[in-house]
Amino acid sequence: MKKPALLPAALLLLLGIFWMSAASSNQTPFSVQVRTPTENKSYKTYAAVNGSLFGGLVRLQQANPNFNFTYTPNDDYGPFLQNVNGLAGDSSHYWQLLSGDTPLNVGMGCYLPNANEVITLKYTKF
Repeated sequence: MKKPALLPAALLLLLGIFWMSAASSNQTPFSVQVRTPTENKSYKTYAAVNGSLFGGLVRLQQANPNFNFTYTPNDDYGPFLQNVNGLAGDSSHYWQLLSGDTPLNVGMGCYLPNANEVITLKYTKF
């Protein structure tokens, strides 16, 4: 009697799914939306599990030539977002960080994005 080949095939499929799940479990995927009066662009990136928004933005900048940002380091408060895609904050505008419509209560160096979260970088008037 022939042994069914279905069982080994199913086992291989389950192992493949487990491996893919384990590999991606080291990452937290999220989206970054850049909103200005003239631009509304969305990007996909990821942070390490329990990694910061800052790490995800650095990763995005390294992977996507259409996204760039600059920041000023601050010893007490962490990196401060200065410029996104060539548009800098000034005496009347700043870059607001939001999750959905809710302002973040910590900076990009301390904020830990959730999986599939949408983080908005909004050019905002004071």
